Order: sequence, then structure tokens, then C-alpha cells
Amino acid sequence: MQSIEIIFTYPAWYLIICTAISAVAAWFLYKVKVFGEEDKLWLRRVLGALRFLFLFGLSFLLLEPLVKNQVRELEKPVVALVVDNSSSMKMQKDSALLETQIQACIDQLKDGLDEDHDVRVYLAGSDLNEAEEPNFKEEASNLSKALKAIDNQYENQNLGALVLFSDGIYNQGVNPVYQNRKSGAPLYTVAFGDTSLHRDLILEEVRQNRLAYLGNQFPLQVFCRASDLQGKNTKLVLRQNEKVVFEKAITIDANQWTQSIDLLLKAEKSGMIRYDISLESVDGEHNLRNNHKTIYMDVIDARNKVLLLAHAPHPDLRAMASAIR
Repeated sequence: MQSIEIIFTYPAWYLIICTAISAVAAWFLYKVKVFGEEDKLWLRRVLGALRFLFLFGLSFLLLEPLVKNQVRELEKPVVALVVDNSSSMKMQKDSALLETQIQACIDQLKDGLDEDHDVRVYLAGSDLNEAEEPNFKEEASNLSKALKAIDNQYENQNLGALVLFSDGIYNQGVNPVYQNRKSGAPLYTVAFGDTSLHRDLILEEVRQNRLAYLGNQFPLQVFCRASDLQGKNTKLVLRQNEKVVFEKAITIDANQWTQSIDLLLKAEKSGMIRYDISLESVDGEHNLRNNHKTIYMDVIDARNKVLLLAHAPHPDLRAMASAIR
């Protein structure tokens, strides 16, 4: 839809004055004969009309008119379907049934909303990607980042609603329940997964720096959690390229148990170093796939050789060497 409107800087009734001045000036210039004996009335009238139009156009432009051209485009409201694409979604007795149920929900929403809405499907893992069918192979699930990405992508646009398909398990980002959203579009959740509590030991998170320098020590922080395993024993094992570099026996002393373990390792080799961190399984554990994590540390050799040269031995040289090291 398009509409054109003329807006004047000065009052519109000034056009009456412009018309009167233009008409009087044109009449005054061509009221008498200007071509001698061969003067013709029709020629003076034509020239007078042209002069009137010229003067009126000039005075019209002096009123500083503005042409406002407004174009309206009707867009369908967007309905964003965000599917948790992490591997935890398939940790159920019948994972094939889960895929069928989710795809059936997506197809049903598309069929019901496609006429009046623009339905788009996104997969949420460590990042948000637009796709039609989930594969549930992502190792990370950052739901808060996915919600933020949707709000940023459709900022100042017609976002009608956001539908989240998830089991509620996330291992990156903040709790999506406390997500501060920019968009005012409603958020609907479709819950999947088993809500019952099982006996489980979980290696929840490993915090690390991305870089370390050769010869220096660097910290690792490991977060463990257990449910309904009070009195059981396990062991935390850290391997560097299949070589055990740290292990610690752990006793689970609560029904709902959490513990953080701080490690201090030394970077003995430069390059990209792989570390495998695992918790030994416990009898009766429901899921064993969440007992292991793999991280990578980039170790940089940034050492420089420094020469201390003096004309004679001096005790300050040893002090300087110790400070440089």
C-alpha cells in the first residue's frame, strides 16, 4: 500500500496569495498589444497562461513543499520453532519415537499456522542454526544463547511467538528461566524427556583457560553432581593423551550431591594438548554417557633467551637471573 502526501512548511492558504499574484502579473504583462498590428489575442492569452504557470510554480516552490511518500508492506508474523538439538534429547528408552513426535509437532504447527504466519525452524546447540530436521548430535546445549539470538535476529520485526522444544537440560550458558529477553513475543515450551529422577553421576562442567604457556602451571575446575547415590564411591581420572596425570578418589556423602575439584597442571609440551576427564561409573547408574568430557589446551612456547653479560662475577647477577626466570 502506497500513499503520497504534500506537506507545506508555511500555511496552505498562502497558495491563494500565490495564485492571485501570478494571475495579476500575467494579466498586467499581456493586457496590451505587444506584437504591433499583427498582434493576435489568442497568442497573448497563451503567453499569459504560460507566464501565470511559471510564476505560480516559482511561488509554489518558495513555500518549501515536501512530498511524503509512505509505503506500507504487510508482513506475516514470524513464529520461530527452536528445537534443542543436543544428544541429551535422545537419552530415552525410545529415541526413535521422540524424533517422530517432534517432527509431527513441527508439521502440525506448520500446517495450522502457515496460512497467516511465517513459520521457521531453528536448531539450538552450541549455536543457533536454521534447519528443517534435527539430528540430535550436538554435544553442547546453550538455550539462553539461542533465545538471545532469536531476539536479536528479529529485533524491530514482527515476531509473533517463539516455541521451544527441549528436555530442559543445558550445559552452557545461563538458566533460560532467568533469561532477560528483549522481545515481547510470548515464549511457549514443549517439554520432552523423562521427568522422573534417576540414580546418576554427572561430570557437569570443566572450566579452563584457552591458552597456557610452556613450563607454566594452569588451573582446571571440575564440577561433579550425583543424584540418589549417597554412600557410593567413584574416582576422578584425568588423562593426557591416554596417560593418567591425575586421579582422586571421591565419596558421595549426600543424596543430592555436588562438588567442585580444583586441579593445577603443568604445561610440559607445546601444541594442542588433549585432556580426557572421566568419573568411574557407579552400580545402578542410569546414564554413563555424561561421565566423560574431553577438553583441549593450546600450549604456547613463548620463552626467550636472555644473556646477562658482566665484566666480572657479581652477586646481583644471580638475583637478576632469578627475577627473570
